[in-house]
Amino acid sequence: MFKRFEFSPFKTIFAILLATVMLKASAWQWERYKFKVELIEQLKSNSTLVAVPLLNFTDSFSDPEALLHKKVSAKGSYDFDRQAIIINRTYSTGSGYWLLAPFKLEGTNQAVIVSRGFIPFEDRTPDTWTKYNSSSGKIEGVVQLSVSKKILTPSNPKTGDGQPFAHKFLYPEIDAMARQLPYSVIEGFFIQRLSEEKFDPRSPVYPAEDVKIDVPPEVHYGYTFEWIILAFATLSVSFLLQAFPRNPKAKKS
Repeated sequence: MFKRFEFSPFKTIFAILLATVMLKASAWQWERYKFKVELIEQLKSNSTLVAVPLLNFTDSFSDPEALLHKKVSAKGSYDFDRQAIIINRTYSTGSGYWLLAPFKLEGTNQAVIVSRGFIPFEDRTPDTWTKYNSSSGKIEGVVQLSVSKKILTPSNPKTGDGQPFAHKFLYPEIDAMARQLPYSVIEGFFIQRLSEEKFDPRSPVYPAEDVKIDVPPEVHYGYTFEWIILAFATLSVSFLLQAFPRNPKAKKS
């Protein structure tokens, strides 16, 4: 059927290796899809779960993964003088920031970083945050992991001795925030505050609760099949290039 077929070891091996990588990417996307589905169910159940006091998990502070997405409560007070924002956030009302503040835990000498919620784009400087400085002595929220710098991502501002206090961060890198605070901070995770009131975009009250999944599971589900299709397309192209070469070699008689 394929009289002009010219087997090419290079094309075959290259196509197989490339398809293998694509299938592994598909498998990874499928695992992320299942994880996100479970995460959504967990976040939904948080609305009915009773929050567990954060200090009940003291033994887990060194293993933040064990606390991920747990609904917790804490008593204490915010340090409003040392707040910071995470830039480039979006909400139903537009672009803006997460407003983060240290929360000094009652009965301890430690603090935990709390994302108080979303604030609008115009509130970009510390003097515009004072209107948000009223709060009770108890919070409830969802535990989220600190975000570390990746190879290709830009760096957060330098913090610590000799550095000016940084009020703007690209992502919630908790250890970097902790270095500029004059007291002990629990590192490895932060708390995204849960609001007692449902957000109304017609009459918004900030900081607004912003506990969400940045990439929905449907995106991972779609990528799963896209990678599979690309893998089979790669193998098919390799086969066709060998079955119908542009410059076929003359067959020896």
